[in-house]
Amino acid sequence: MKDICHHVIISLYEFEISQIYDNEDFGYSKIEVEQSLKDEIPFTRYFYKYEAPKPSAEIMAEIMELEKELSGSLEEIFDL
Repeated sequence: MKDICHHVIISLYEFEISQIYDNEDFGYSKIEVEQSLKDEIPFTRYFYKYEAPKPSAEIMAEIMELEKELSGSLEEIFDL
């Protein structure tokens, strides 16, 4: 049975177990087959350069500085 099915698929002829329909029977006027690229370029492998994150102490110092600037701006806005 497997050989018969393979033959039916490959030969594209009508048999007692298969029929071939025209595209118009399904409402299609054109069939397009889309394929993905076989050779994809892994951009991250070639162009990504790792940068280590800043130390947490440095990040905390930046946050504290921003808080000081923000509190000063709020005092100016609300005349505190």
